[in-house]
Amino acid sequence: MGQDIKLTASDGFKLGAYRADPAGKPKAATVVIQEIFGVNHHIRSVCDRLAAEGYVAIAPAIFDRAKRGVELDYDPESIASGRSMVEQIGLDNMLLASRRRGRPRRRPARSGWSAIAWVARSPGSRRPGCTASPRPFGRRRHGTSG
Repeated sequence: MGQDIKLTASDGFKLGAYRADPAGKPKAATVVIQEIFGVNHHIRSVCDRLAAEGYVAIAPAIFDRAKRGVELDYDPESIASGRSMVEQIGLDNMLLASRRRGRPRRRPARSGWSAIAWVARSPGSRRPGCTASPRPFGRRRHGTSG
């Protein structure tokens, strides 16, 4: 349903992204923040599902600052690699990657997933005209403890 696109961060850095558009007029737009596994098949499916519900969904490839095209597996070695990239890139660069240049026409929301959901929730990621909307992930969902 979606397609790979190129984005320009507010500092001029070019990064990849996945964008899925609804069939009809969009209700709104959302930025889907990748997991530590990169913009992989799961994150693309999240974007595709949001598009099926009527939203434009864009997942910026935040890890492109460290290595382009990262799509990690769900094994311990990949988890360690993803965590290392989060530390290597740092919060400031993650926020730059998740921001659009210019003022959006509508109020996009950001949807955070997994270990880097804090990017979506952080005060620095909020701009006039945007809303933050991180989603719970994993065993702590719905009030359970893990």
